[in-house]
Amino acid sequence: MEIKGIYYHILQDTRELNRGDECRLLGHEDHMLLIRVSVISGTYLGLDYMSKQNGGEGGIIVNMSSLAGLMPVAQQPVYCASKHGIVGFTRSAAMATNLMNSGVRINAICPGFVNTPILETIEKEENMGQYIEYAYHIKDMMKYYGILDPSTIADGLITLIEDDALNGAIMKITHSKGVHFQDYDATPLPVKTQ
Repeated sequence: MEIKGIYYHILQDTRELNRGDECRLLGHEDHMLLIRVSVISGTYLGLDYMSKQNGGEGGIIVNMSSLAGLMPVAQQPVYCASKHGIVGFTRSAAMATNLMNSGVRINAICPGFVNTPILETIEKEENMGQYIEYAYHIKDMMKYYGILDPSTIADGLITLIEDDALNGAIMKITHSKGVHFQDYDATPLPVKTQ
């Protein structure tokens, strides 16, 4: 019965972020709420129900970040910070699942620009705020990095689901290189992550 209440709160909080049918970039407070609700609460909820310590059978959790989680983006510093947070949270939580022998793998996908309606919002001042005058920089970045088809992201997701050795891996998806992984120095703990 508890899970229904948790799902209800997650859905309620998510609906608050999606005001109407119009796609829009989120404000500062919305970014923090989205990370807390969808990534952190969702990950912990998944761990609670899939972890072998709790009678679960294991599983995989995949968090969605962005290339902005791996590099700076001057035009959207709060968005960028939230995406960096997803990467750090995912890598840390994956290390914890290894230490707990939970049977749950945790990964993140960091795609470049994806052909979705949100790409059209960068020309709207209500979405870009004080950074609207730099929208042309984002357009230049879109030309440089290219636009990904959503099916490429789905292919990456399948790769993560099928490969048990990828716990903690951070997948990058770019137009030029396709699906590949972020390289990190070895972790100082005896934990298998990437």
